[in-house]
Amino acid sequence: MRFHWMALASLASIFAVTGSASAREADDDHGGRAVYVLSNDAGANSVLVFDRARDGSLHAAGGVATGGTGSGGGLGTQGALTASRDGRWLFAVNPGSHSVSALRREHDGTLTLVDVADSGGDLPASVTESGGLVYVLNTGARQNISGLTFDGAHLRTIPGSTRPLSSPENVGAAQIAFTPDAEALVVTEKGTNRIDGFVVRLDGTPGDAVVTASSGQTPFGFAFGRRGTLVVSDAYGGAPGAGALSSYHLDDGASAHLVTGPLADGRTAPCWVAVADEGRIAFTTNAHDGTLSSFAIGSDGSLTLVESIATSIGSTSTPLDLDVAGAYVYVRDGGTQGIDIFRRGADGTLTSLGAIDGLPASANGLVAR
Repeated sequence: MRFHWMALASLASIFAVTGSASAREADDDHGGRAVYVLSNDAGANSVLVFDRARDGSLHAAGGVATGGTGSGGGLGTQGALTASRDGRWLFAVNPGSHSVSALRREHDGTLTLVDVADSGGDLPASVTESGGLVYVLNTGARQNISGLTFDGAHLRTIPGSTRPLSSPENVGAAQIAFTPDAEALVVTEKGTNRIDGFVVRLDGTPGDAVVTASSGQTPFGFAFGRRGTLVVSDAYGGAPGAGALSSYHLDDGASAHLVTGPLADGRTAPCWVAVADEGRIAFTTNAHDGTLSSFAIGSDGSLTLVESIATSIGSTSTPLDLDVAGAYVYVRDGGTQGIDIFRRGADGTLTSLGAIDGLPASANGLVAR
Protein backbone atom coordinates (compact mmCIF):
# COMPACT_ATOMS: atom_id res chain seq x y z
CA MET A 1 0.00 0.00 0.00
CA ARG A 2 1.42 3.35 -0.99
CA PHE A 3 -0.30 5.41 1.72
CA HIS A 4 1.64 5.60 5.01
CA TRP A 5 0.36 8.74 6.74
CA MET A 6 2.24 8.91 10.07
CA ALA A 7 -0.67 10.45 11.92
CA LEU A 8 -2.79 7.42 11.08
CA ALA A 9 -0.29 4.70 11.92
CA SER A 10 -2.41 3.59 14.85
CA LEU A 11 -5.23 2.70 12.47
CA ALA A 12 -3.57 -0.58 11.54
CA SER A 13 -5.53 -2.21 14.34
CA ILE A 14 -8.79 -0.58 13.18
CA PHE A 15 -8.73 -1.07 9.41
CA ALA A 16 -7.76 -4.49 8.00
CA VAL A 17 -7.89 -5.40 4.31
CA THR A 18 -9.82 -8.57 3.56
CA GLY A 19 -10.60 -10.48 0.40
CA SER A 20 -13.71 -11.24 -1.61
CA ALA A 21 -17.31 -10.74 -0.54
CA SER A 22 -17.58 -14.36 0.63
CA ALA A 23 -14.26 -14.17 2.45
CA ARG A 24 -15.31 -10.92 4.12
CA GLU A 25 -18.45 -12.57 5.43
CA ALA A 26 -16.44 -15.47 6.85
CA ASP A 27 -13.94 -13.13 8.50
CA ASP A 28 -16.32 -10.39 9.62
CA ASP A 29 -17.18 -11.21 13.22
CA HIS A 30 -17.26 -7.53 14.14
CA GLY A 31 -20.90 -6.99 13.27
CA GLY A 32 -24.16 -8.87 12.81
CA ARG A 33 -25.22 -9.75 9.30
CA ALA A 34 -27.25 -6.96 7.75
CA VAL A 35 -28.16 -5.14 4.55
CA TYR A 36 -28.07 -1.35 4.53
CA VAL A 37 -29.77 1.13 2.18
CA LEU A 38 -29.46 4.92 2.03
CA SER A 39 -32.86 6.62 2.30
CA ASN A 40 -31.62 9.79 0.51
CA ASP A 41 -34.57 11.62 2.07
CA ALA A 42 -34.53 15.34 1.31
CA GLY A 43 -35.71 16.15 4.83
CA ALA A 44 -33.46 13.97 6.95
CA ASN A 45 -31.19 11.40 5.32
CA SER A 46 -30.75 8.04 7.05
CA VAL A 47 -29.33 4.57 6.62
CA LEU A 48 -32.00 1.88 6.77
CA VAL A 49 -31.04 -1.40 8.43
CA PHE A 50 -32.29 -4.90 7.54
CA ASP A 51 -31.16 -7.77 9.73
CA ARG A 52 -29.89 -10.67 7.61
CA ALA A 53 -30.57 -14.21 8.82
CA ARG A 54 -28.33 -17.17 8.02
CA ASP A 55 -30.85 -18.31 5.41
CA GLY A 56 -30.46 -14.98 3.61
CA SER A 57 -33.84 -13.57 4.61
CA LEU A 58 -34.18 -9.95 5.73
CA HIS A 59 -36.08 -8.25 8.52
CA ALA A 60 -36.53 -4.48 8.82
CA ALA A 61 -34.66 -3.15 11.86
CA GLY A 62 -35.16 0.61 11.67
CA GLY A 63 -32.42 3.03 10.73
CA VAL A 64 -30.19 5.84 11.89
CA ALA A 65 -29.99 9.46 10.78
CA THR A 66 -26.84 10.48 8.94
CA GLY A 67 -26.89 14.04 10.24
CA GLY A 68 -27.43 15.40 6.72
CA THR A 69 -30.01 15.61 3.98
CA GLY A 70 -30.52 13.69 0.77
CA SER A 71 -31.55 14.79 -2.70
CA GLY A 72 -34.95 13.12 -2.56
CA GLY A 73 -34.44 11.29 -5.85
CA GLY A 74 -32.17 9.11 -7.95
CA LEU A 75 -28.44 9.83 -8.03
CA GLY A 76 -27.49 7.80 -11.09
CA THR A 77 -24.38 6.50 -9.38
CA GLN A 78 -22.93 3.46 -7.65
CA GLY A 79 -21.43 3.77 -4.17
CA ALA A 80 -23.69 6.29 -2.40
CA LEU A 81 -23.20 4.01 0.60
CA THR A 82 -20.05 1.98 1.19
CA ALA A 83 -18.49 -0.18 3.88
CA SER A 84 -14.91 -0.09 5.09
CA ARG A 85 -12.93 -3.13 4.06
CA ASP A 86 -13.02 -4.64 7.54
CA GLY A 87 -16.77 -4.05 7.88
CA ARG A 88 -16.50 -1.88 10.99
CA TRP A 89 -17.74 1.33 9.38
CA LEU A 90 -20.20 2.63 6.84
CA PHE A 91 -19.75 5.86 4.89
CA ALA A 92 -22.76 7.64 3.40
CA VAL A 93 -23.19 10.66 1.16
CA ASN A 94 -25.61 13.47 1.98
CA PRO A 95 -26.31 15.01 -1.45
CA GLY A 96 -28.66 17.70 -0.15
CA SER A 97 -26.28 19.06 2.49
CA HIS A 98 -23.03 18.46 0.56
CA SER A 99 -21.55 16.28 3.28
CA VAL A 100 -20.43 12.74 4.08
CA SER A 101 -21.14 10.71 7.23
CA ALA A 102 -19.22 8.00 9.07
CA LEU A 103 -21.23 5.39 10.99
CA ARG A 104 -19.96 2.62 13.24
CA ARG A 105 -21.35 -0.89 12.82
CA GLU A 106 -22.08 -2.38 16.23
CA HIS A 107 -21.75 -6.10 16.98
CA ASP A 108 -25.47 -6.65 16.40
CA GLY A 109 -25.36 -4.89 13.02
CA THR A 110 -27.00 -1.68 14.25
CA LEU A 111 -25.38 1.65 13.45
CA THR A 112 -24.13 4.64 15.42
CA LEU A 113 -23.42 7.98 13.78
CA VAL A 114 -19.84 9.02 14.50
CA ASP A 115 -19.14 12.15 12.47
CA VAL A 116 -20.27 14.32 9.55
CA ALA A 117 -18.01 16.50 7.38
CA ASP A 118 -18.17 18.68 4.29
CA SER A 119 -17.72 16.72 1.05
CA GLY A 120 -15.51 19.34 -0.58
CA GLY A 121 -17.95 19.94 -3.41
CA ASP A 122 -21.62 19.84 -4.40
CA LEU A 123 -24.01 16.91 -4.62
CA PRO A 124 -21.77 14.11 -3.31
CA ALA A 125 -23.01 10.89 -4.90
CA SER A 126 -20.37 8.19 -4.36
CA VAL A 127 -17.85 7.51 -1.60
CA THR A 128 -14.96 5.07 -1.06
CA GLU A 129 -12.64 4.21 1.85
CA SER A 130 -9.33 2.46 2.38
CA GLY A 131 -7.02 2.46 5.40
CA GLY A 132 -8.43 5.61 6.95
CA LEU A 133 -8.64 7.55 3.70
CA VAL A 134 -12.13 8.55 2.52
CA TYR A 135 -12.70 10.01 -0.94
CA VAL A 136 -15.95 11.52 -2.17
CA LEU A 137 -17.18 12.04 -5.74
CA ASN A 138 -19.04 15.34 -6.05
CA THR A 139 -21.35 15.57 -9.08
CA GLY A 140 -22.93 19.03 -8.81
CA ALA A 141 -21.72 22.50 -9.72
CA ARG A 142 -18.38 21.85 -7.99
CA GLN A 143 -17.82 18.41 -9.50
CA ASN A 144 -14.60 16.89 -8.29
CA ILE A 145 -13.08 14.32 -6.01
CA SER A 146 -12.10 15.36 -2.50
CA GLY A 147 -10.47 13.50 0.37
CA LEU A 148 -10.76 13.17 4.13
CA THR A 149 -9.06 11.15 6.84
CA PHE A 150 -10.99 9.08 9.36
CA ASP A 151 -9.46 7.99 12.66
CA GLY A 152 -12.44 6.17 14.10
CA ALA A 153 -13.85 9.32 15.65
CA HIS A 154 -13.45 12.24 13.26
CA LEU A 155 -13.60 12.96 9.54
CA ARG A 156 -11.06 15.64 8.62
CA THR A 157 -10.48 17.30 5.26
CA ILE A 158 -7.12 16.55 3.64
CA PRO A 159 -5.60 19.87 2.53
CA GLY A 160 -4.83 19.90 -1.19
CA SER A 161 -6.83 16.74 -1.91
CA THR A 162 -9.51 18.18 -4.21
CA ARG A 163 -9.07 17.37 -7.90
CA PRO A 164 -11.21 18.16 -10.96
CA LEU A 165 -12.48 15.44 -13.26
CA SER A 166 -11.58 15.20 -16.96
CA SER A 167 -13.57 18.30 -17.93
CA PRO A 168 -15.07 21.34 -16.21
CA GLU A 169 -18.37 20.54 -17.93
CA ASN A 170 -20.92 18.11 -16.51
CA VAL A 171 -19.26 14.75 -17.19
CA GLY A 172 -21.95 12.57 -15.61
CA ALA A 173 -19.60 10.97 -13.11
CA ALA A 174 -20.97 7.67 -11.83
CA GLN A 175 -18.65 6.13 -9.22
CA ILE A 176 -15.43 6.52 -7.27
CA ALA A 177 -13.48 3.65 -5.69
CA PHE A 178 -10.00 2.80 -4.47
CA THR A 179 -8.12 0.07 -6.28
CA PRO A 180 -7.61 -3.05 -4.14
CA ASP A 181 -4.02 -2.02 -3.34
CA ALA A 182 -5.20 1.53 -2.48
CA GLU A 183 -2.53 3.02 -4.74
CA ALA A 184 -5.05 4.73 -7.02
CA LEU A 185 -8.61 6.00 -7.28
CA VAL A 186 -10.89 5.30 -10.25
CA VAL A 187 -13.83 7.38 -11.49
CA THR A 188 -16.20 6.58 -14.37
CA GLU A 189 -17.73 9.34 -16.49
CA LYS A 190 -20.98 8.48 -18.28
CA GLY A 191 -21.24 11.70 -20.24
CA THR A 192 -17.73 11.71 -21.73
CA ASN A 193 -17.15 7.94 -22.09
CA ARG A 194 -13.99 8.26 -20.00
CA ILE A 195 -12.33 6.52 -17.08
CA ASP A 196 -10.24 8.69 -14.75
CA GLY A 197 -7.38 7.34 -12.67
CA PHE A 198 -5.72 9.23 -9.81
CA VAL A 199 -2.47 8.00 -8.29
CA VAL A 200 -2.61 8.31 -4.48
CA ARG A 201 0.55 9.91 -3.12
CA LEU A 202 2.33 9.11 0.14
CA ASP A 203 0.64 12.04 1.87
CA GLY A 204 -2.83 10.82 0.85
CA THR A 205 -3.41 13.44 -1.85
CA PRO A 206 -4.16 12.37 -5.43
CA GLY A 207 -2.28 13.29 -8.56
CA ASP A 208 -4.05 14.85 -11.52
CA ALA A 209 -6.57 12.77 -13.43
CA VAL A 210 -5.11 10.29 -15.92
CA VAL A 211 -7.85 9.98 -18.53
CA THR A 212 -8.54 6.85 -20.59
CA ALA A 213 -11.21 6.55 -23.27
CA SER A 214 -13.72 3.85 -22.32
CA SER A 215 -13.97 0.90 -24.69
CA GLY A 216 -17.76 1.04 -24.52
CA GLN A 217 -20.22 3.87 -24.23
CA THR A 218 -21.65 5.25 -20.99
CA PRO A 219 -19.27 3.59 -18.51
CA PHE A 220 -21.23 3.38 -15.26
CA GLY A 221 -20.60 1.13 -12.27
CA PHE A 222 -17.51 -0.96 -11.65
CA ALA A 223 -15.89 -3.41 -9.29
CA PHE A 224 -12.52 -5.13 -9.04
CA GLY A 225 -11.99 -8.75 -9.95
CA ARG A 226 -9.03 -11.12 -9.87
CA ARG A 227 -5.59 -9.51 -9.58
CA GLY A 228 -7.12 -6.06 -9.44
CA THR A 229 -8.91 -6.28 -12.78
CA LEU A 230 -11.24 -3.31 -13.28
CA VAL A 231 -14.67 -4.51 -14.47
CA VAL A 232 -16.89 -1.71 -15.84
CA SER A 233 -20.48 -1.75 -17.08
CA ASP A 234 -21.18 -0.07 -20.44
CA ALA A 235 -24.78 1.19 -20.41
CA TYR A 236 -24.77 2.58 -23.99
CA GLY A 237 -27.16 5.33 -23.00
CA GLY A 238 -29.90 2.77 -22.35
CA ALA A 239 -30.08 1.65 -26.00
CA PRO A 240 -32.19 -1.56 -26.15
CA GLY A 241 -30.06 -4.73 -26.11
CA ALA A 242 -26.77 -2.82 -26.42
CA GLY A 243 -25.40 -3.33 -22.90
CA ALA A 244 -21.93 -4.71 -22.26
CA LEU A 245 -19.10 -5.14 -19.75
CA SER A 246 -15.43 -4.31 -20.23
CA SER A 247 -12.33 -5.20 -18.23
CA TYR A 248 -9.08 -3.29 -17.83
CA HIS A 249 -5.71 -3.51 -16.15
CA LEU A 250 -4.41 -0.39 -14.42
CA ASP A 251 -0.72 0.43 -14.70
CA ASP A 252 1.34 2.16 -12.00
CA GLY A 253 0.41 5.52 -13.49
CA ALA A 254 -3.34 4.84 -13.08
CA SER A 255 -3.90 4.50 -16.84
CA ALA A 256 -6.43 1.83 -17.85
CA HIS A 257 -5.53 -0.74 -20.52
CA LEU A 258 -8.28 -2.78 -22.15
CA VAL A 259 -8.35 -6.54 -21.65
CA THR A 260 -11.84 -7.47 -22.84
CA GLY A 261 -14.64 -5.40 -24.21
CA PRO A 262 -17.06 -4.22 -24.81
CA LEU A 263 -18.48 -7.74 -24.27
CA ALA A 264 -22.21 -7.61 -24.94
CA ASP A 265 -24.74 -9.22 -22.62
CA GLY A 266 -27.63 -8.50 -24.99
CA ARG A 267 -29.51 -6.63 -22.29
CA THR A 268 -30.40 -2.98 -21.67
CA ALA A 269 -28.59 -0.43 -19.48
CA PRO A 270 -26.20 -2.51 -17.34
CA CYS A 271 -25.31 -0.19 -14.48
CA TRP A 272 -24.30 -1.59 -11.08
CA VAL A 273 -21.55 -4.20 -10.80
CA ALA A 274 -20.59 -6.58 -7.98
CA VAL A 275 -18.03 -9.39 -7.83
CA ALA A 276 -18.00 -12.69 -5.96
CA ASP A 277 -15.92 -15.84 -5.51
CA GLU A 278 -12.65 -14.01 -4.83
CA GLY A 279 -13.11 -11.89 -7.90
CA ARG A 280 -13.94 -14.73 -10.30
CA ILE A 281 -17.59 -13.85 -11.03
CA ALA A 282 -19.14 -10.48 -11.88
CA PHE A 283 -22.84 -9.65 -11.74
CA THR A 284 -24.39 -6.61 -13.36
CA THR A 285 -27.90 -5.22 -13.11
CA ASN A 286 -29.63 -4.41 -16.40
CA ALA A 287 -31.72 -1.53 -15.16
CA HIS A 288 -34.01 -1.12 -18.16
CA ASP A 289 -35.11 -4.71 -18.56
CA GLY A 290 -35.13 -5.92 -14.96
CA THR A 291 -32.49 -8.64 -15.24
CA LEU A 292 -29.07 -9.60 -13.89
CA SER A 293 -26.26 -10.92 -16.07
CA SER A 294 -23.24 -12.93 -14.94
CA PHE A 295 -19.69 -13.02 -16.27
CA ALA A 296 -16.62 -15.11 -15.46
CA ILE A 297 -13.38 -13.22 -14.81
CA GLY A 298 -10.27 -15.08 -15.94
CA SER A 299 -6.92 -15.03 -14.15
CA ASP A 300 -5.69 -12.71 -16.91
CA GLY A 301 -8.61 -10.32 -16.40
CA SER A 302 -10.54 -11.50 -19.44
CA LEU A 303 -14.33 -11.69 -19.34
CA THR A 304 -16.65 -14.47 -20.51
CA LEU A 305 -20.42 -14.13 -20.56
CA VAL A 306 -21.92 -16.88 -18.38
CA GLU A 307 -25.62 -16.02 -18.47
CA SER A 308 -27.23 -13.11 -20.25
CA ILE A 309 -30.18 -13.54 -17.88
CA ALA A 310 -28.88 -14.98 -14.62
CA THR A 311 -32.23 -14.01 -13.10
CA SER A 312 -35.13 -11.64 -13.68
CA ILE A 313 -36.16 -9.03 -11.15
CA GLY A 314 -39.59 -8.32 -12.57
CA SER A 315 -39.29 -4.54 -12.70
CA THR A 316 -38.14 -2.60 -15.75
CA SER A 317 -36.72 0.88 -16.31
CA THR A 318 -35.80 1.16 -12.65
CA PRO A 319 -32.64 1.58 -10.55
CA LEU A 320 -31.18 -1.71 -9.39
CA ASP A 321 -28.35 -1.60 -6.82
CA LEU A 322 -26.78 -4.90 -5.86
CA ASP A 323 -24.25 -6.44 -3.53
CA VAL A 324 -23.04 -9.96 -2.79
CA ALA A 325 -22.66 -11.41 0.70
CA GLY A 326 -21.41 -14.97 0.78
CA ALA A 327 -23.99 -17.21 -0.87
CA TYR A 328 -26.56 -14.44 -1.33
CA VAL A 329 -27.16 -11.64 -3.81
CA TYR A 330 -29.25 -8.62 -2.80
CA VAL A 331 -30.79 -6.18 -5.28
CA ARG A 332 -32.46 -2.89 -4.42
CA ASP A 333 -35.44 -2.73 -6.74
CA GLY A 334 -36.49 0.85 -7.43
CA GLY A 335 -39.67 -0.39 -9.13
CA THR A 336 -41.16 -2.29 -6.21
CA GLN A 337 -39.30 -0.20 -3.60
CA GLY A 338 -37.92 -3.33 -2.01
CA ILE A 339 -34.92 -5.66 -1.83
CA ASP A 340 -34.92 -8.86 -3.89
CA ILE A 341 -33.03 -11.80 -2.40
CA PHE A 342 -31.26 -14.58 -4.32
CA ARG A 343 -29.23 -17.60 -3.28
CA ARG A 344 -26.17 -18.46 -5.35
CA GLY A 345 -25.74 -22.13 -6.17
CA ALA A 346 -22.43 -23.97 -6.45
CA ASP A 347 -22.69 -23.61 -10.23
CA GLY A 348 -23.34 -19.88 -9.97
CA THR A 349 -27.07 -20.05 -10.69
CA LEU A 350 -29.39 -17.72 -8.79
CA THR A 351 -32.55 -18.87 -7.01
CA SER A 352 -35.09 -16.32 -5.82
CA LEU A 353 -35.82 -16.29 -2.10
CA GLY A 354 -38.46 -13.59 -2.33
CA ALA A 355 -38.23 -9.94 -1.40
CA ILE A 356 -38.82 -7.47 1.37
CA ASP A 357 -40.66 -4.21 0.67
CA GLY A 358 -40.82 -0.86 2.39
CA LEU A 359 -38.04 1.28 0.91
CA PRO A 360 -38.74 4.95 0.19
CA ALA A 361 -38.87 6.01 -3.46
CA SER A 362 -35.81 8.21 -2.85
CA ALA A 363 -33.60 5.28 -1.73
CA ASN A 364 -30.14 4.87 -3.25
CA GLY A 365 -27.27 2.47 -2.68
CA LEU A 366 -27.06 -0.91 -0.97
CA VAL A 367 -24.42 -2.62 1.16
CA ALA A 368 -24.68 -6.25 2.27
CA ARG A 369 -22.55 -7.51 5.15
